[in-house]
Amino acid sequence: METSFNTVLALTIKQKREEQKLTQAQVAELMGMTSAGWGKIENGQATLSIDNIYKFCQLKEINIDVSSLINLAELRVKELTKAGWSVGTLPKREDDKLLWGYTFDKSLSSNLKVKAAFLGVAAVSPALGGIISAAVVGAELAGKFFEKKDDDSSDK
Repeated sequence: METSFNTVLALTIKQKREEQKLTQAQVAELMGMTSAGWGKIENGQATLSIDNIYKFCQLKEINIDVSSLINLAELRVKELTKAGWSVGTLPKREDDKLLWGYTFDKSLSSNLKVKAAFLGVAAVSPALGGIISAAVVGAELAGKFFEKKDDDSSDK
């Protein structure tokens, strides 16, 4: 399974925002960005420059050292690596299995019966099985590392 450091950092940044009960729109405004632009950062479609990572960390509502944010992302990279993941850079966002899993987990709202049904479908179709297997594993890890809340109202 493969993911990128950008995805791990983006999900870590999202978690920090959610911990402070801030919406994407609020952070976007504080950062001088559009909500859509900030959303792209949190879902791995865009990256933050070093200057904007610093700016995010300096927001009084966030207030975290850049090194602490990076260290938190690096700890998650180590956990992923121990679980057999390859973390680096990916040429295409579509190849990022952790991002797939996070999206999959978000859409299922941790409904284990639905996950089990998907796994049954995966047993019938090997081609689909690889995708679903990656999504389920990614979903479990994303849920574990990023403590996503089932209530995603903070994003609205």
